[in-house]
Amino acid sequence: MRYRLTDQNLTAGGWLAVAEPYRVVGQPLTELFEGKSVALDWPIGFNMPCVEPPRVADGMVEAIDLLVLGDTFSDDPGLLIVDNKGGAYGTVDEVAGITRYRGFLPDTSADVTWGALVELDYDLPTDAFRVVDGSRTIAGWGWWPEAGPGPSPED
Repeated sequence: MRYRLTDQNLTAGGWLAVAEPYRVVGQPLTELFEGKSVALDWPIGFNMPCVEPPRVADGMVEAIDLLVLGDTFSDDPGLLIVDNKGGAYGTVDEVAGITRYRGFLPDTSADVTWGALVELDYDLPTDAFRVVDGSRTIAGWGWWPEAGPGPSPED
């Protein structure tokens, strides 16, 4: 690609600035999802029924690598999987770097989006824990004498 530019401003203060062209390069989600843990925002789940949800087992939830957000609610944090109200991924913005990419369809304008793809880069390893099966009994919930007035077993 070659451009020929002409500065039409002939005054002493005139100038011309040029930058390289911006080209949007897309990649199919099936390629991006391969080998990664993906969470889908609820409206997108209807369009991608073959994407396995993150694993929840032994009191733990799998750390996600990618989050797919629909265009309808992608700017409303109150409706997302990742928000400040808790849930399995409620604190992800505190433990991971978040990079947001626009989602667009091939052979269309890059200005027409279907949502966003969020990539998470965790500050700590996500596989550095060890789960040990077993059980133990812990004494029931109760108040201790130094706690002050309350539903103490001695009362």
